[in-house]
Amino acid sequence: MFIFKTIRTKIIVTIFTVFIVSMSIHSAYQFHNMKVQAFDTFKSVNTTINTILAEFISAYIYTKDIKNIKSSIDNINSIYIKSIYILDENSKVISKSENASDLKEYPRFQELLEREDKTIVSQDEYIMLNTFDILDIPIGYMVVEADLQSYKDQLEKERNTHLVETVMFSVVFLLAAIVLANSVSAPIEHIVKKLQNAEADDILVFDKQSQEEFQYLSANISRSHNKLRLSKINLESLVQEKTQELQDLNATLEIKVQESIAEAQHKSEMLQKQSRMAQMGEMISMIAHQWRQPLGAISAVVGNIIVQIELEKFDLTSEEGRTEHKKDLMKNLSSISSFVQSLTTTIDDFRNFYKPNKQQDFAPINDAIEKSLKIIKTSLVADDIDLIEDYASTQELYIYTNELMQVILNIVKNAEDNFNEKGYKGASISIKTYDVLDKTVIEIQDNGGGIPEDIIDNIFDPYFSTKDDKNGTGLGLYMSKTIVEEHNNGKIFAKNINEGVCFVIELYTNSCPLKFTK
Repeated sequence: MFIFKTIRTKIIVTIFTVFIVSMSIHSAYQFHNMKVQAFDTFKSVNTTINTILAEFISAYIYTKDIKNIKSSIDNINSIYIKSIYILDENSKVISKSENASDLKEYPRFQELLEREDKTIVSQDEYIMLNTFDILDIPIGYMVVEADLQSYKDQLEKERNTHLVETVMFSVVFLLAAIVLANSVSAPIEHIVKKLQNAEADDILVFDKQSQEEFQYLSANISRSHNKLRLSKINLESLVQEKTQELQDLNATLEIKVQESIAEAQHKSEMLQKQSRMAQMGEMISMIAHQWRQPLGAISAVVGNIIVQIELEKFDLTSEEGRTEHKKDLMKNLSSISSFVQSLTTTIDDFRNFYKPNKQQDFAPINDAIEKSLKIIKTSLVADDIDLIEDYASTQELYIYTNELMQVILNIVKNAEDNFNEKGYKGASISIKTYDVLDKTVIEIQDNGGGIPEDIIDNIFDPYFSTKDDKNGTGLGLYMSKTIVEEHNNGKIFAKNINEGVCFVIELYTNSCPLKFTK
């Protein structure tokens, strides 16, 4: 593909190319007409010769009168004929013209005979076969070879003439193309030169053009340049203004970043406090639930002692009565002491659970689960919830025990609340552990109907809750996810399975102790 650097060059080359192509097409057409005309002449001469000879030499050929055949073809004199051969019915040469080659058989007879028009035509030869017959029975043949020299001479003459004409017209067309190219490119070059010398801040004005098209072009370029100049001035002013704003913003950016970090830390602390307060409420509820039975028993024992005293069940005036009364009183006091010990144990369990634990423990995961269930198991039994435990994990790993207990209690307590809210009968919670390659897995599954699929991916978001506003803060599962994934180097997710939901906690067993400050 040609690349033209200037319009002038493109116009000149285009016009000259069109001229050369046109002349080539004209020459080809002219040479073709010459060939057709010459070959038509050869054909006409052949037809005439055939007509003339057919009347005279058919009988000579039939009688094999070679002398008269020879005399007949020698009388034919034409510049278009190169040679004539007369053949018998067996294609043997029986006579020929003076300038014909000495042949016994014509070598191309069979080729001519098989052609439909009985003619061989090319750039170098023109051969025609004529048949002599009597009652449509061939008695001989005549082969006429045309003389193409005159055609070639005329063709060469035409080529020379055409070459001279082409050179002459080429010079004329080239001069015309140069003049036309200059008339078209001069205004454009003037515009380009003006643009090259113009500075960005200059007001651009062009000289008036004689052609309307170039006048319109130069006017539009001038208008566009001047608009661009004005836009550049406005843009520079705007850039300076924005640069100053950016400098002012950078001056206060560090302060704003520190304020944003402090605000984020404050929100995080508030979030953790809210979660703690919610957990404390749940703990107080579970403590009250576990204390209810021992306190009731103590109240019953005290009531029984009061009733015995008021009814004077024992005769304190006799030695035997005082002995029985003392024995019964010691028994009741022993029961009260046992119940008080139970209350103390409950307080210790909850206190140990809620105590901040800044050190990781290296222990089986089952220990943390059993400690969690010890706190809530009484509540599950009271709500008639079946607890199924299957601990197959034997791997020890680094964990924050108390934090992981919070996660277990959050999930189990949510399941318990769901059962109570729906009044579910035949409720059950299954907890199992097992080891898989480099991790320990905890699965907590219930049969409480599961979580709708359109919200199951959002349950770990902060403040997202499926409970009533008065019963849920939306922080339990969010804090559980933080504890598992950020503090214990694990992963937690939920999935619906077997008409319930299954929470899966994966903890990596080959993790090093994590440094985490609460």
